[in-house]
Amino acid sequence: MIWKKDYEIGIDIIDQQHQEIFQYISNFIAITQGISDRKEKLDQIKESMTFIKESITAHLEMEETYQEKMSYPNIEQHKKVHAQFKKELSYYINLCEKQKLDVIKSQEFGTKLMTWLIMHICQMDQEIGQYIKCQKGILK
Repeated sequence: MIWKKDYEIGIDIIDQQHQEIFQYISNFIAITQGISDRKEKLDQIKESMTFIKESITAHLEMEETYQEKMSYPNIEQHKKVHAQFKKELSYYINLCEKQKLDVIKSQEFGTKLMTWLIMHICQMDQEIGQYIKCQKGILK
């Protein structure tokens, strides 16, 4: 997958983190589709999933803190969506930790991650960007 300028919301730190997470997920998808040795693939998948979870969790917390600081009016709905996503993320991480995550499930996870990220950025996070621009008087 390729990052598109259209995904940017106009908040540098958030855009930068979105791009990094996008790259991590793209790399994860490449791992799930690459390496033919099953054990090696699963080891790399587990390592990558842990890194993705840490990165996404830190990003979501930072994004919520930013929203609080900017008095974003839809913060509670945004937090609910983040919480639901973290539950789904934890489900796959738990499968991995219990060694019940096979290559098919890891590919499913990668697809869900990328889909969620793009949809979330293009919908909810764009609203944050518009709100901030309005607050700064850039848009009327």
